[in-house]
Amino acid sequence: MTSPADIIRELCGDLGHTDIAGSPVTWPGYVGFLPDFPAEAAAFYDEKGVDDGRLMSGTKIEHDGLQIVIRSPVYRDGWNKAMDIALALDIQNNVSVAVESDTSYIIVNVSRIGTVLSVGVDAKDGQRRHYFTINAKMTYRLASL
Repeated sequence: MTSPADIIRELCGDLGHTDIAGSPVTWPGYVGFLPDFPAEAAAFYDEKGVDDGRLMSGTKIEHDGLQIVIRSPVYRDGWNKAMDIALALDIQNNVSVAVESDTSYIIVNVSRIGTVLSVGVDAKDGQRRHYFTINAKMTYRLASL
């Protein structure tokens, strides 16, 4: 199995909002951490989910939690990137995401918990960097082979 943070990072890459960490483009996406550089980056974290019980057939229903952190030296750029990702996630419905060459998942839905939040700034080498978060729950399943 793959973590929800990995799956959403891949989806954001497929949609053109972030790229795989270490690539030479802006807004690389990292899973589970946010390095000091580059200044414009995104991090995808697994968070607490919600257990919604079972269907009559016995299938357990869970909504895994996730948090996306966006960092940018320019407030407006960070806000816009966070909003672009949030709005893109809002419309995902039964979309297939390939995480590895032989593994795909169906994202049934992503439900944000509130709006994009500005959560402050830090200073690295004299440069202020703004942080924004997107918090959500998602439902997904392994795609049939």
